[in-house]
Amino acid sequence: MRERIAACCITAALIVAAAANATTAAAARVVLDPIFPAPPPGTYTLPVIMPAPDGRVLDVKGRTVELRSLLLGHVTLLSFMFTRCRDPEGCPLAFETLQDLKQTLATDGHAHGFDRVRFISLSFDPEGDTPEAMRAYGAHAMGGPGPAWLFLTTRSNRDLGPLLDGFGQDLAESTTVEGRRTLSHVLKVYLIDVRARVREIYSTSWLRPDIIANDIRSLVGEGAARPPAQANAPRRSTSPHNGDRRAATSPGGGEPVVAK
Repeated sequence: MRERIAACCITAALIVAAAANATTAAAARVVLDPIFPAPPPGTYTLPVIMPAPDGRVLDVKGRTVELRSLLLGHVTLLSFMFTRCRDPEGCPLAFETLQDLKQTLATDGHAHGFDRVRFISLSFDPEGDTPEAMRAYGAHAMGGPGPAWLFLTTRSNRDLGPLLDGFGQDLAESTTVEGRRTLSHVLKVYLIDVRARVREIYSTSWLRPDIIANDIRSLVGEGAARPPAQANAPRRSTSPHNGDRRAATSPGGGEPVVAK
């Protein structure tokens, strides 16, 4: 199995490399689709990677909330972003993917715990992304059918720093010769279970709605099927693709994206 998956990953990496001149990462994702079909939900296990960090965040109304209180009891897909990002393989790609997933998961309805699925977009630009800016940015995504979608920021870099460190989210800040402030980061999207534990980290190469949707369905089914006492014990992965998505399998998967 490992040899077969390794061959799939190598082939996928070559295909993505060949598509490196595509104008968006979405084009590369389309190329990947027929190579690695998403395994059915419940046929594999995503192991516990680490506990999600806690910290103070601000919602779109400016209220201070502990991040952990928003994670506990929910299967959460969390991405760091900033509203000024224009790189097609950065924040816009994550936003587009979550929009696709919101529509896909809307068909699952509220049965079997799907009402506990939520998305979080968390800014790592507290200076530019005020609660008001986050509300405007996410206005058309927060409502409608499908998982609830929260848009969060922090009061300061002091509050943001422990969250970035805890999630292992890279971020570099610099100033151009014109005096313009820029942010550079590696795109990562985190899948977090109902006990606030990170179970998967998606890079650009694996930001495929079909795979992520089945991972979410697997965690929802896992929470419904297992007694709470057993759910805390990490289990060895039987996923045919786990771990590969955290590696940079394409030029865009592990390279920083920069605000335009």
